Amino acid sequence: MTLRTNPLAALLAGALSLSGLAGCDLVDPTNVDNPALTDDAVLGTPGPLSGFLAGLERQTSIVMNEFVPIAEIGSDNYDNTQSFFNSSFDNLDLRFQDSDINDLLFELNRLRELSSYAYTTVLEADEDATDNQVAEAYYFHALANLYLGEVFVAAPDTADGTPVEPEVLIQAAIDDLDTALGLSSDAQKEVGYRLLQARAYHALGDQANATALAREVLTSDADYVRFAEYGVDLNSVIEDAVFDRATFDDLQPLPRLDFLDPKYNETTGEDDIAYLKAEEAYFILIEGELADGDVEGAKDFMQDLLGLVASRPTDSFSDQTEGRTQASPGSRPDSTNYVVRASAADPAREGLVLYRGGGSVTVPAVSGTSVTSDDVEALSSVEAAVETLYLLRQEVFFGEGRRFLDLGIKLPLSENESISNPNVDAGPLTTAVIPDPINAIRTQLDAFSIDGDVVTIAVNVNRVLAQNRSNPALVPFF
Repeated sequence: MTLRTNPLAALLAGALSLSGLAGCDLVDPTNVDNPALTDDAVLGTPGPLSGFLAGLERQTSIVMNEFVPIAEIGSDNYDNTQSFFNSSFDNLDLRFQDSDINDLLFELNRLRELSSYAYTTVLEADEDATDNQVAEAYYFHALANLYLGEVFVAAPDTADGTPVEPEVLIQAAIDDLDTALGLSSDAQKEVGYRLLQARAYHALGDQANATALAREVLTSDADYVRFAEYGVDLNSVIEDAVFDRATFDDLQPLPRLDFLDPKYNETTGEDDIAYLKAEEAYFILIEGELADGDVEGAKDFMQDLLGLVASRPTDSFSDQTEGRTQASPGSRPDSTNYVVRASAADPAREGLVLYRGGGSVTVPAVSGTSVTSDDVEALSSVEAAVETLYLLRQEVFFGEGRRFLDLGIKLPLSENESISNPNVDAGPLTTAVIPDPINAIRTQLDAFSIDGDVVTIAVNVNRVLAQNRSNPALVPFF
């Protein structure tokens, strides 16, 4: 089941959500120049919580605009070939002064504070509010807490609060979702609450709770997906980076991921980001089986996952304007003649590079993978299966920012937070954390070479993850 919102409601809610809050602090109504946008004016409208929830949907899309482009650049998914987007992330030069890091922290904090304002102040003013609406407000609060815990070395758990460890923020997300589930009677929304909770437990390495919830999700809605949406009032930044800017070639995929790009294309209406989908439940179950040493059990779930991915929609369109190598001819593979090796030690594979100079290309719109049923059946060891699992995760979550998190990287608290928040002690909290195995290859994440029609990726990062699966920052269940 797919969850999408009403874009007109979201448009109206942009002003509504801005009236009550700015950043992480409540607006003082005495300083508002427009009398139509005071707290009292907005809270006095009929059913204010409904409009406010649409505003939270919009704020979620803003968060994804801040997170996804820099996360994709910072991973081995994309190489940023121009300077229009953040070039520092390509080599994981993650400094706390970076404006993109500041903007992401600000928008996540804003989502969390807007959410709490919804289930406190707005709720009190709305006599027609339902438990399902309140549950949604707690869901968005959980979403903000989860991303804060997944992305940052630490973050305040309240406005201007003392920074807490990621585990505290992720547990807070779990607690928020418990509250949402206790309030909700909307079975469809509850699937998403459980899936997000399973993701949170996975991040904590809690195999029992994560796998139990994953099974519930697949039993309830085996093709669930929820989107961050874009439209006339809010453009998708990642779609701009991978498609709209065309001949600038800003973000170019790792050649073995070429067949997945561009995932976003507003000309056919495919510019929304699927940030929560049922594939996640399969990944959790697969990793649980492998942590228990059950390769055959993991393979069964992998085969089921391949079935789900194959059922997802594709998008066909012309990509001739972009091409691949206008800036430096011959620097990137640009036809189906090329074969790609995941490293010098891996066999060459066909079908990973598309030809964009002819007719239309067809790419996955929600999830795609190059892994086949035969590839899965050939697996015989835990290490090889973990490598395949993380290749699946990379391909299925391509363009969604999740690969950055799978690499175990944590962003520093931003300079603005360290200056404006008296409870932030500069030092370790303003320094990024990069796991040693990833730090050792940070300058090679996007590297490859071309010899004739053979493309060789410098480092098979999925193998690095599999070989270092016991590192607590990498594969959570091991």
